[in-house]
Amino acid sequence: WSNLGYLIDKGVITKDDSLFFIGLLQSSDWDVRQDAWSNLKLLVEKGVITKDDSKSFLGLLQFTAPDYRSDKEQQVTQDVRRRAWSNLGYLIDKGIITRDDSKSFLELLQSSNEYVRQKAWSNLGYLIDKGVITKDDSLFFIGLLQSSDWDVRQDAWSNLKLLVEKGVITKD
Repeated sequence: WSNLGYLIDKGVITKDDSLFFIGLLQSSDWDVRQDAWSNLKLLVEKGVITKDDSKSFLGLLQFTAPDYRSDKEQQVTQDVRRRAWSNLGYLIDKGIITRDDSKSFLELLQSSNEYVRQKAWSNLGYLIDKGVITKDDSLFFIGLLQSSDWDVRQDAWSNLKLLVEKGVITKD
């Protein structure tokens, strides 16, 4: 890992290796995962991870380890999700995640996983401020106000004031 920047600069590691590194972000080995997350910013800054990888990264926001029943895999799942959500702002600021990814976030607002759903709703204001979610999504939110899923409907009503204040939902 200490030579990662050098190897990227010399062309040994390239954009073609992005999925390999995204895979390391979800490794079941804690040390590997820790090192990969520690180097995420370098991988973005050097162009190994780019906008082309947004869908792969968005998958980490709702990641579930393959053998989720084991305690270890539950810990992996929680760690990957936590780290992914904590890097969301950075990836938006760097243009990895953009308005083009709004559909993915809208889906997360309805997730059956409470942690994922709550993280999505808690980031709603930021996503609006950054232009990932806009007035163009107003009909989606109006639909959530009438959702058959009580939790989703409650989340939508709880965030209605924010949606109005930010101009996503208007009287028009």
